[in-house]
Order: sequence, then C-alpha cells, then structure tokens
Amino acid sequence: MQVSDQKPRRKGKPYNPALAEYQQKQDEAAEAKRRDRKARDLLKNAQEASSGGEAVVEVQCAVDAEGAATIMVSDRGSGMSDDVLKNALVPFFSTKEKGTGLGLALCREIVEAHRGKLRLARRDGGGMEVTCMLPGKTSVVAARTGRLTLTRA
Repeated sequence: MQVSDQKPRRKGKPYNPALAEYQQKQDEAAEAKRRDRKARDLLKNAQEASSGGEAVVEVQCAVDAEGAATIMVSDRGSGMSDDVLKNALVPFFSTKEKGTGLGLALCREIVEAHRGKLRLARRDGGGMEVTCMLPGKTSVVAARTGRLTLTRA
C-alpha cells in the first residue's frame, strides 16, 4: 500500500489551500444562516401558537461550564394533542392550513447534526416548551437587536 503526501484534488484541479479555506468559510456561513433561521422559526411557531390577545413567548438560554448550551422557547398557546405531539418532528406533518411540515423536522435535523437534542413538552397551565440542547463549546449571544446567535467552537 502506497501513501501519498499530496493534497486532495478537486475534480482534476490542483489543491488550492486558499480556495479550500474560502469554501470552508462559505460552508460555516451557510450553516450559521440555517441555525439562525431555525431559531427564528421556533420563535414564530411559538408566537403563532399563542392565540388570542398578545402573544407571550419566553426564551431562556443557559451555557454550562463545559460550554453546552440549552435554549428553551415556550408559549402559552393551546399546546399539542397526543397525536400531534407524536408526529410534530416528522417531515411533512403539519396542523397549519398552509404549513409544509418542515419547520420542526428541519430544526431537529440541524440540532442533531451538531450532536444535540430537540425536545417538545407540554407546559403546565397550557402551551408548549421546545428545548434545544447543544453539547460542547457553544456560545449564545443575544445582541441589542434581539437576535439570538449560536456559535460553536
């Protein structure tokens, strides 16, 4: 068996470290956009579930000593029935008239791709709580704009 010390080639082209670094940064930026979009989707779902009057959505964030992050988004909407709760993370399952059924399913996929877990639970007194747990070195930043940003080291 012969081991080569050459860098990997892309489609017959010589390896270009600058191009590889650029592609990695593009991939990281795209992943950050996906995480940001899913965080906004969770907040939007909670707002839509809070029927009647003013929507109250609570967001709690915590980072432990090892850098693992926990984010909880909760509302006081009508909650989910047993059947809906059982299928809520299944792709293409939706209770919304114009829903695609991809929001929570994609959120779960993104969280699991980062070795995390997504949990749905009913709240005492009505409503739902979605908990996102991300292991490892994660930082949670809430800017003055109200945007929530997650980054992983």
